[in-house]
Amino acid sequence: MKITYLILTAIAISLNCSCLMAQTNKSKEPQIVAVGKELPRSEIIPYDTKEKALALSKASKYVEILDGDWKMQESDEYIEYSTKLKRPFMWVNRAVILRIEAATKAYEVFVNGKNVGYNQSSTTPAEFNVTTETETGANNLKVKIYKNSISNTIQNRSTGNSKPTLGKVYVSSPPKVMIRDFTANTSVNLAQNGIMEMGVILKSQLLNNRDIKLFYELYSPEGVLISNGSRDANFDMKREDTIRFFVNVPNAKLWSHETPNLYTVILSTQHEGRFTEYVNIKSGFRNIVVNGDKININGREVKLAIKEYYAAPDSAKLHSDLNEIKKSGYNTIKVKEHPQSSLFYELCDKIGLYVCNQADINTSKTGNSIAIKGNASNNPKWEDSFVDRVLTMYHSSKNHPSVIMFSMAENSANGYNLYESYLALKEIEKIRPIVYVDAKGEWNSDAVHMKESTENKHDRIVLGEHKQNAIPENIITVTDVDLSKGQFTVTNNYSLTPIYIDAVYTIKKGMKIDSEGKIPISILPDSSKSFEIPYGIMTKGKKLKIKLSINRTKQVSTDFVMLPTNNNEEDDKLIYLNIFKPKEVDNSIEVLYTKEYEVISSK
Repeated sequence: MKITYLILTAIAISLNCSCLMAQTNKSKEPQIVAVGKELPRSEIIPYDTKEKALALSKASKYVEILDGDWKMQESDEYIEYSTKLKRPFMWVNRAVILRIEAATKAYEVFVNGKNVGYNQSSTTPAEFNVTTETETGANNLKVKIYKNSISNTIQNRSTGNSKPTLGKVYVSSPPKVMIRDFTANTSVNLAQNGIMEMGVILKSQLLNNRDIKLFYELYSPEGVLISNGSRDANFDMKREDTIRFFVNVPNAKLWSHETPNLYTVILSTQHEGRFTEYVNIKSGFRNIVVNGDKININGREVKLAIKEYYAAPDSAKLHSDLNEIKKSGYNTIKVKEHPQSSLFYELCDKIGLYVCNQADINTSKTGNSIAIKGNASNNPKWEDSFVDRVLTMYHSSKNHPSVIMFSMAENSANGYNLYESYLALKEIEKIRPIVYVDAKGEWNSDAVHMKESTENKHDRIVLGEHKQNAIPENIITVTDVDLSKGQFTVTNNYSLTPIYIDAVYTIKKGMKIDSEGKIPISILPDSSKSFEIPYGIMTKGKKLKIKLSINRTKQVSTDFVMLPTNNNEEDDKLIYLNIFKPKEVDNSIEVLYTKEYEVISSK
């Protein structure tokens, strides 16, 4: 196989791509995929305090969001958006990273008149290191979006020929030894213990040695610190390295469409006793196993009730849309057309919706023929563009627990470029399925669900249509097996998630409480367990009154919030330290079942 696109990208960046930057219009060349673009990664926002990181505050001193203040100029060839980028004095000796989450078409980036980058795969997030191009104070930022880029050949969208638009844009300032990327791989063992393997990539942009200490803290869905640790590392000459942590969480609260429990990881770096950045990661414990043509999550087969969806641009509408999709009985969304905003994946994590993410590739404009001058999927000139779109889609969404599979394209025939894209993605993703609906039985699509009526067992119909009620109306069912002996059976109606409950009972003889107690019970999905309430010594003909409740701790995923402070910065720091706390966590009991019984002893 050829050298992977990631390696080519790294080489191009290190050489500053001077030969490509000299070209006047990169948007006309299919082979020019990106110039000056950083390697793709998960979204990482650096915070100046742990409290702000926990709260996912918008007030990080190391972030400037560039919304609502853009000027627009239009020509026949492009639309240019311009604004001011402010670099505070406190960012001295720190890096400056510009992040453009999306644009509708290929674009170039200019800082203070200098061309700093180009991105053909416009709907996937792109970052540009503009440290040397910016100076303290105000800087001029321009994004030039091309109306008729050559990339339109391989993207066919419902937006059609609408005016090019720009999505979310912001700049951040990580330290010179920064958290460049991370992976948070989770699994669950037979004892229902959650296992998290974190790989944190630290990158140095310095020419001299630096000792760094990397810390992690893991918080439960209720906001309780349950594990922490640290590692020492040394960096020199613009090197990067991966630091790993392994965490075991007994009786982990699992993530699935039934119980979307989210844990919080705070990563932080320290140099000479001073913390240089904090990063917030949301993660969920869940197993994914592909068994033949079926998907198992947390040890159980899942029938995917799939809804194709193109996200609404308005955040409030997006939230209501996703809630309505789940209420309608769907548990899976297949992304249409191209990757969606970061908010889309965050909401799917919180609401409990599985996601099949999709790269921005649709070559239907070039017809179905794979002969010379036919479909772009079999034209080697487009290879780097295909691979870039697939890998960037993958890296930007890989850590979301909701994302359980990846789609390479839609309506794009099949050919060499999709073969290479599949192989490139298989090099880094070993578990989750990689699919292409139009592969038509070829090897570059993992089978997820076979078409029941097909005679050809190699006909990979990768996404079935099993509309089902995703969440049981009653989590448990209780039956009295033998009331005279106090024997009961509880059934867990979840199909994927074990439950941990307490059978709480009170026994009265006459008006007096004779005994009371609590019986802890754990039940696997779709399983039952029996228990017995101890009646004690009974007198023949006497009546017992039994009150039985089945309870569990409320299932909550707590987001941290910061309480209001005054406008004095020094006072704010003290307030953050002294009154910062998680949102009021409701650790009260959720009553799943309650009933009173009467028993007359016959002994």
